[in-house]
Amino acid sequence: MASARALLTGRPVSVRHLVLITDGSSFSDEDRLEEELDACAGQFTCDVFAVGVDWKPDPLLLLAERLHGTAEFVDEGLGRAITGPFSGCAGCTRRSCRSR
Repeated sequence: MASARALLTGRPVSVRHLVLITDGSSFSDEDRLEEELDACAGQFTCDVFAVGVDWKPDPLLLLAERLHGTAEFVDEGLGRAITGPFSGCAGCTRRSCRSR
């Protein structure tokens, strides 16, 4: 979240929105998450897609609620459908992705 905040905060754009696709298993420190959400509040919105079965719902629901987004919990098949279009962009530069 800190990286997203650094990227999105203060940009002269009308929409600041993060789409977070996660397996949901990396939230180990809920106090730190609360602090980061306080820092992100009002800076951007966030929709969360939790893929697979190992995610913990509470931190993901909190994230979506605090950043005025949605949380979707999807199975592996839908997860591949969501992440598939992004796989072709690995290693792209802005210029090369724009020309595709």
